Amino acid sequence: MLRPLLIAICVVALGTTAFGATLKVPQQYDTIQDAVDAAGNGDTIVVKKGIYTEAVEVSFLEDVTLKAAGKVVIDGEGVREGIQVGFVTNVRILGFSIQNAAGMGIRVTGVEGVRISKCHIDGATSAGILLQSSREVRIDRCRISNTEEQGIALVDKVGNPASMNCVVEKCRIENSGSTGIQLQSGKGHRAGKNRVENADNDGILITADLSVCAKNRVRGTRWSCIRTDADAVVVEKNRVESARGHGIEVHGEDGHIAKNRIKSVHYGIVITGNGNRIEKNRVADAIQGFEIQAGGNEIVGNRVKDTPTPVFDTHVFDNLYEKNNFEPLM
Repeated sequence: MLRPLLIAICVVALGTTAFGATLKVPQQYDTIQDAVDAAGNGDTIVVKKGIYTEAVEVSFLEDVTLKAAGKVVIDGEGVREGIQVGFVTNVRILGFSIQNAAGMGIRVTGVEGVRISKCHIDGATSAGILLQSSREVRIDRCRISNTEEQGIALVDKVGNPASMNCVVEKCRIENSGSTGIQLQSGKGHRAGKNRVENADNDGILITADLSVCAKNRVRGTRWSCIRTDADAVVVEKNRVESARGHGIEVHGEDGHIAKNRIKSVHYGIVITGNGNRIEKNRVADAIQGFEIQAGGNEIVGNRVKDTPTPVFDTHVFDNLYEKNNFEPLM
């Protein structure tokens, strides 16, 4: 009799930890912040549709979900940030719209395993989403528009822990006042399947080593569509077009630039770092196809069309050319 009783107690205890409670706004709590303050580890906060004129701060929690049920708008009214997430683990922010934020739409600091999904941020006076000193953060299916600075920015403060292995995927960024997606700090990040339009700087900027930029679509940028200033970065299968600057700029070493489609830009691909492999890219309707300003690079299987100057290489004797439809010029 004692053994079944102990098993029942354990099941109840595990069930409470695993599933937690559901807190409802505004049925049980007047504001989102009231519900967050009352939440414990493992809880779910469900917010009913409506406009909420408040700032929300989520901190020191684990395994908590903050979820919009219907169209939930957090309005900063030009005086508050939207949502701040700090020092949490495995927290999920799902489905919120944030407008008129003073500063960031969503600010994330010192977290691990956070997911931000299906959020729409419009009109922030700084970045739409800012990440700092965080690990394993995933931002997906978000739409960010009309920000005064970056759409999504990962920028660690000097002296603070570096961010690691963060993912930005399937997001749409429009009309950002600076770079569309900026992965500046740490290493091992990924930007994949995003769409960036009309950024007032670079479309995607990566200065974090060992990162990946793949299957993005970038157009209408003021400067380059994709720019990397880090080592061992993979840039592959992106489609970029209609930039006032270059298609892809690579200023780091030992990168892999492959199978990108580039159209209607200034220069198609600019390489200033050593030891990169540039293969199977397609450039069309550019002023110049390739600009190579460093040695030890491999330029293999690329195609250039409808472009007056296919390639200009200041280190032509230090680079390998194979199976391209052009010959290097110096």
